[in-house]
Amino acid sequence: MIAALVDVFFQYFAGTQKAQAFTQTLLNVPYGSGEGEKLDVYLPKKHIETFPLVLYIHGGYWQCLSKDVSGFAACPLVNQGIALAAVGYDVAPKGQLELMVEQVRHSVAFAVQQYTGISCVYLLGHSAGAHLAAMVLSTDWAKFGVQPSIKGIA
Repeated sequence: MIAALVDVFFQYFAGTQKAQAFTQTLLNVPYGSGEGEKLDVYLPKKHIETFPLVLYIHGGYWQCLSKDVSGFAACPLVNQGIALAAVGYDVAPKGQLELMVEQVRHSVAFAVQQYTGISCVYLLGHSAGAHLAAMVLSTDWAKFGVQPSIKGIA
């Protein structure tokens, strides 16, 4: 089992390295003042006025993994005119669940304010990230001063 987990991690890492080498990438973009509150943003290759954003929220049992190995899906998306933002958040034990949820909500608000070309948002979460993505659906966006056009969640 450990060998399988290590293999998956290396696939994530290799895919993220490839995406960073072949796409327009903005690494460690702060969306808040916390240490873990950063995005890695992979923008569409061709300049277009509006584009969808896939916000990827990593898993890891709320305790491990990070945005740093979460860009593996960027290449096929940016080639189709879709941006990907990998969300960093404080994992346990530093991050408690309420903090993690609030950080992901803040990352959505930041992205739609910062990147005015975003036409809509798709939330994509793996494992614990899927839970955090689902929690975003219950957000009172008035608190953040935005109304993101969330079109889907997976």
